[in-house]
Amino acid sequence: MEILDSVEVGHTFLLGDKYSAPLGAKHTDKRPYYMGCFGLGVTRIVAACIDTLSISPTAMRLPKSIVPYEAAVILPKKFKNPDEEKIVMDFANSFESHSLKHEILLDDRTDKSIGRRVAEMNKLGVPNIVVVGERTMKSIRDGDPKFEFLKTKLRSEKFDEIGMLSYQEAMEELRK
Repeated sequence: MEILDSVEVGHTFLLGDKYSAPLGAKHTDKRPYYMGCFGLGVTRIVAACIDTLSISPTAMRLPKSIVPYEAAVILPKKFKNPDEEKIVMDFANSFESHSLKHEILLDDRTDKSIGRRVAEMNKLGVPNIVVVGERTMKSIRDGDPKFEFLKTKLRSEKFDEIGMLSYQEAMEELRK
């Protein structure tokens, strides 16, 4: 015999005729209904996913089917000029016209550093993180906009640093 870790995500209870008989609920052949109760706990399923896919309290991992957001776009604290802001916001808003509508978290909190926001997205389990940092701003000023792209890994608190991607490359990476 082997001892294994397990998680209860559902339950079944055999109720028999405990409730149907006193209520007079009967089948066509005049016998009380024989009842069972079956349940799946949504919060238990989420907890089981976190428990099995995450290895650290600083890096929650969830299956793609239940992540709250497919990606996060982390904006800089401030833009140096309106042209940079327009390019970045056009990039962020372009997700709305694709299958990612309502799947992108736009993190524009200016009271936290970019590093802190990346750590928080990691903690939330967001699988794809687009960072609009100094390297992105430099690429925009150079006329070739590229966005820093990070991917979280299941059962790891580390990222895959995909690199600096063009808009098209970022969209392809998100479709994977």
